[in-house]
Parts: sequence; structure tokens; C-alpha cells
Amino acid sequence: MTRLRKNLVDAILVVCALVVTGLAVRNQFATPKAPRPRADPQVVAEWMDYQVPARRIGSDRAPVSMVVFSDYQCPFCRNLWSVLDSLVDESPERVAVTVRHLPIDAIHPQARQASSLAECARVDGRFHEADSLLFVWPDSVKLARWESIARAAGVRRPAEMPRCMKSREIAAIVAADSSAADRLGARGTPMLLINDRLVRGYVDLATLKDIVRKVR
Repeated sequence: MTRLRKNLVDAILVVCALVVTGLAVRNQFATPKAPRPRADPQVVAEWMDYQVPARRIGSDRAPVSMVVFSDYQCPFCRNLWSVLDSLVDESPERVAVTVRHLPIDAIHPQARQASSLAECARVDGRFHEADSLLFVWPDSVKLARWESIARAAGVRRPAEMPRCMKSREIAAIVAADSSAADRLGARGTPMLLINDRLVRGYVDLATLKDIVRKVR
């Protein structure tokens, strides 16, 4: 092989190596895409069993009742929370939402505590505020700043939050939610039960509105 051909081959190999390295770096740091929901949502005959009227946000007469199983450290759950908030604001008489908990302990070490905080805030009548802050302040969740979140949510005695979060009653609520999700065959979060339609994964606002129009 002549020196010129050898240099050309070496140059090509270097370029290929740089391209492969660049693709690997891009894949490593790229923002993950949200999982797409099933095109045809699964029908759940016993869907009423998963409703929790006492934990419902929205009108008691709303014909569309959504149950969302969520994890406060799940970025796709955070995106879905924003979508649901917009939908309820647009259709307050048609859509109601019940938040249930499905903390994925293996990858989200603060998620279960965050769920416990939300339920303690519910006892004080501040669930919606705490639920919103837990998604809006992900760094506070990661650093376990529970008292600060409780104070910002308007809980009357935020200093007592850690004790409440460790109570058996609150732990039982979170565990019951996870068990309900397991019965539905949960494979991750978020998961939505829209009346009798089960949707797995993140759903954008347009898709969610389309599903809402079809349910009875």
C-alpha cells in the first residue's frame, strides 16, 4: 500500500471513529422521549372499583372521571400533571381527577416519601397545593425538603410533617394505591384510567381530549 493510500485509509478510520463517538455522546445526553400510549386503550370492566370519591378533584357530577397513578420523581408524570391541570381548567364540569400513588422505589428513592407528604397535606385540606409543588419543585423532592414544601403548600403545622409521613395510616394509603395499580397490570408510570379506558404512558393534551370525547 502506498503512503498516500495508507494516509487516506487512516483519515477515513479517524473520521468514522469521531462519528461513532459523537453519536454515542448524543444518545447518552439526549432527553428521553416519552413513551407513547397504546393506540387502542384497554377496557377495564370493573373501573368503578378504582375510583376514590373522597380524593376526587373536580365536580362530583363530572361524567368523565380520571384516575392517574403517578410517581413524583417521574418526568413523564410531571408532564402529564400539567396536561391534566389544563384539561380540568378547560372542562371543570366534565372532567374530574383522582390522584393515586405508584412510587417506583428502585429508581426514585424519594418518590414514596413525596407521596406520603401529599397524603399528609390532604389531611390538612392542602393536597392540590402539595401535589402541584411536588411536581414544580423536583429539586426539593430530590433533596427531601419536606418541611419547606409543606410550608409553601400552606399546611398549618409544617414542622410536624416528617412525623405524619412516617405514620402507618399514610403508609397504608400509598401501599393500597400501589396494589390497585398492580391489579391493573402496571408496568410503570404514568398510568391513566379514564372511566373504563386504561391508558399507559404519557398522553398529550390533544390525544387526551380525543379519548375524553369517546368515553361514556
